[in-house]
Amino acid sequence: MKVLYCAAAAALVALCTAASAQAQIAEEITFTTAFPFAVGKTMLPAGSYTIRPMEVSPSILEITNRTVAVLVPTENVVEGQAHAKPEVVFKRQGDHYALSGVRDADSGAHVQAGWTE
Repeated sequence: MKVLYCAAAAALVALCTAASAQAQIAEEITFTTAFPFAVGKTMLPAGSYTIRPMEVSPSILEITNRTVAVLVPTENVVEGQAHAKPEVVFKRQGDHYALSGVRDADSGAHVQAGWTE
């Protein structure tokens, strides 16, 4: 399982190395949802999560809780105004929610999650 996780991370790093050096999510963000949500084709249960940029490629975010870890490539970093606190953005898709993006409090960057469908 660990080898598969590392192989997937390496593949995502290779896909995302062309990302420009724009503002990224700089620090980890914790959030709690009362609803399940999709990250790409993976459904995550309601609960508490941490989002952090991967050290090897800040354009890839890792979303984890005590039992689940999902890697998310990012795209379309949009500069914005600083927020009082970071925000995790969800989009309604049919009968469920999907992770749409993350807004950084310090830089105001809004990072859109890749793989939203």
